[in-house]
Amino acid sequence: MQRARALRPSEPGDARSAEDEAAPSGERAPRGGARAGPRLCRLPMVRAGRTRIPRDEVLLGASPTGLSEAGRSEVKRLTQHWEWADAVVSSPLRRARETAALLAGNLPIALAPDLRPRELGPWEGRPPSALRAIRPDSWARWQSGDADFDLLDSEAPERFRARVAAALEALLASPHRSVLLVTHLCVIRTIAALLVGPLPPGRPWPAEMVLITRQQGGRFAFGRRTSDPEPLRSPLERCGLAGRPFERPPERHVASLEIRAPGRRGPRG
Repeated sequence: MQRARALRPSEPGDARSAEDEAAPSGERAPRGGARAGPRLCRLPMVRAGRTRIPRDEVLLGASPTGLSEAGRSEVKRLTQHWEWADAVVSSPLRRARETAALLAGNLPIALAPDLRPRELGPWEGRPPSALRAIRPDSWARWQSGDADFDLLDSEAPERFRARVAAALEALLASPHRSVLLVTHLCVIRTIAALLVGPLPPGRPWPAEMVLITRQQGGRFAFGRRTSDPEPLRSPLERCGLAGRPFERPPERHVASLEIRAPGRRGPRG
């Protein structure tokens, strides 16, 4: 796996072909000459799947636990959603790396240390009931989705947001048109708030995709534009949230997940 700073750009010709073939109308790059404006036009983000240690039993933090079999199965179902990316970037934590590997196939995965979850200090590995009993105020703010809750001896919320913002700036400055980001709940929620606005409390769920796309005029929004009639539009298209893995209908009216390597065309192998 590669470090994020080692991301390789697609060849110009291949990047234009990928956009022409797969990008929705209005998101295609101009033909010939220099590109106008920023390059990144879509950011599909996936939360790491369910783990061997259940999240409701332990405050995972940076715990090196991998995916459970159920978690692996849920991640694989994401390939039923049509999306495309020309780079894959993941948190270095094991559960995120395993999730990214299931989606990226044999293609390289760049690791970005700043996409790790908020550091919980001495609370990491302890049951949630301990935090609820000792710091009920912090527990209540955490459960409500309040990003500014302070937890004694853990990473300060300002420091956490600063490093996630730095990782986002690196993504926006990358040469890629679409980056598949695999990371954690708090990181995805922070990026969403920085680019668009707050997500519903508790979302995304494990193995759920959040899709942010650049609209005309340069602003970002949840979901993607489509020419499909309303009955055929999926939750991912309408609101940028894929839904629970075993509750959402597959997007059978469109193609499957496609990760494109530099100099390569067509579906991932």
